[in-house]
Amino acid sequence: MTEPSDSTLRNWLLQRLPPEDSAPLEQRLLEDGAFGDRLREAETDLLDDLARGRLAKDDRAIAEQRFEATARDRERLRIAVALANATSTRAVGDSRVSAVAGSASHGRARRRVLIGAIASAAALAVLVVGVNRQRAIDSAITQTTITLMASQQRGASIEDIGILRSAGSVRLQVEVDAADADARYSIDIDAGGRSVLGARDLAPKSAGPYRFVEIVTTAKTLAPGDYHVRVEAQNSGRPASTWSVRTREE
Repeated sequence: MTEPSDSTLRNWLLQRLPPEDSAPLEQRLLEDGAFGDRLREAETDLLDDLARGRLAKDDRAIAEQRFEATARDRERLRIAVALANATSTRAVGDSRVSAVAGSASHGRARRRVLIGAIASAAALAVLVVGVNRQRAIDSAITQTTITLMASQQRGASIEDIGILRSAGSVRLQVEVDAADADARYSIDIDAGGRSVLGARDLAPKSAGPYRFVEIVTTAKTLAPGDYHVRVEAQNSGRPASTWSVRTREE
């Protein structure tokens, strides 16, 4: 598949692409982690432009709707606006800053700062057990994120999780042991002894002190019902971690 341009990704985020152009990108988002990373960069650039007042009126209205959809999105926008105000204040009277403000290298550096600021806030927020909902692409493809912490492992309680009726995909994030720095992980999900989903050779990711593995699947895969989630460090000899999860539509 031909790599979409930055302009195409922005048009997608702003809901300008026709369905026939959006559909292949939606499918790729579910299958390609690297493409997901690139889309998040495009979304961060859009967020930065919104915070700095650089969008045209129509684009601004769509972007504001996007970044005010959930508490998480509103927090991202708040951080972006605060960062924009801080850097604008430092730039006053400094012609050297103004000279590089529009350069690609400066844009990348600003994006890294913004992503770092949001990630720092997210590292604290992720410790709150629950479901974080975010707009993945547009209103037709809302993504629900399920976060399972080590402290919630299978016992007497069942994690009750709501999945948005409009969700097209589910991102499952599971905390793993930070001591296994080089481990690869497997995730298995079953319902009543029937295998629903399995993934192997997953590399862990980090957000502050939180270390996790993740998979993305369709919302239909985790339709309302009871599931067991099993995560194991491959070839480690350590016992697997398990969770009991009940999903419901909301």
